[in-house]
Amino acid sequence: AILIPYYTVFFSPRVEKSLMLIGEIFKKYGYIKQRLENLNAVGLGKLVAKAIIDFEKNIGFPSFLGEIKGFDQGHIEKALLAAKDPGLESKLQNMPVALDTGNAEKYLRPVLEAAKEGNLEIVNIKND
Repeated sequence: AILIPYYTVFFSPRVEKSLMLIGEIFKKYGYIKQRLENLNAVGLGKLVAKAIIDFEKNIGFPSFLGEIKGFDQGHIEKALLAAKDPGLESKLQNMPVALDTGNAEKYLRPVLEAAKEGNLEIVNIKND
């Protein structure tokens, strides 16, 4: 659940319609104050991700991996190693933004680093 805001930004170009629906819900409950209609997909993704983080904080849930006792860089390295496993490539290809074992690290490392630090700005958006 902690990774959801960071993957929200990463997947935003492919899930814009869903983000609009979720954004309206967060807006209804005061987590988003601005209009959603004029935002591009990435802007909408960042706004919804920020609302998710604010909601997590409001309920006392960790909003980034660095808040978890015992979490360290080794966990990110293990996740990236698993992402490079050819036997798991079909899982990468079935994500809203399809990846493969050759580009998994390029895109997933920034997502995981963003989640470690709580910094949505370092998520690398895949444009191809």
